[in-house]
Amino acid sequence: MKWHRENGFPDNPDFEPEVEGGWAKLPEPPAEQLQLYAGVALVITLPLLILAWALVPGSENSRGLAIASVAAILLLLPLMAVHEGIHLLLHPGMGRSDQSVVGGSSKHGVLYAMYFGEMSRGRYAAVLLGPFLVLTVLPWSVCLAIGQFVPWAAGVSMMNGMLACGDLMGTWLILRGSPRGARLRNRGYYTWWRTTPVIASS
Repeated sequence: MKWHRENGFPDNPDFEPEVEGGWAKLPEPPAEQLQLYAGVALVITLPLLILAWALVPGSENSRGLAIASVAAILLLLPLMAVHEGIHLLLHPGMGRSDQSVVGGSSKHGVLYAMYFGEMSRGRYAAVLLGPFLVLTVLPWSVCLAIGQFVPWAAGVSMMNGMLACGDLMGTWLILRGSPRGARLRNRGYYTWWRTTPVIASS
């Protein structure tokens, strides 16, 4: 794992998809525009999360809802770190590879855990969806299963659901913009894909 100490997204100039050949650029918007699109995902996701948590017995308790709201605010920064930690653990090598890079961008208001190596389309989607499944879906599922509303779990679930909207948009972009069996790799922020490895001629 490497720390990117400079503010903003890192680059990996050792990967030159145009020179290597066989790579196609994933149709994806710049980071600033993706954040706007993530707002659309938020408008869809947040009401669904509210409805989902309304199914949990005890969610109608106003005191519990207040505690959930406070918990979401107090746990925001630790939650962001755990969110990125899950991304990191899902990288090939579980974050121990030099291709894993962590850092932050104040311009975009995000922390990140990026992987600059090559991944399968399915693995890439799993890396993106991991925090949403673990921190949003799992707490709700457990509370629903035991039939008890746990305020702090609801707060974590809802806040992470909002944080994960960019990941949800990213998943949709790679599933829409690359075929099954594709391999994906990032050059800086942007993503490239190919269907088969290019075999260098001797």
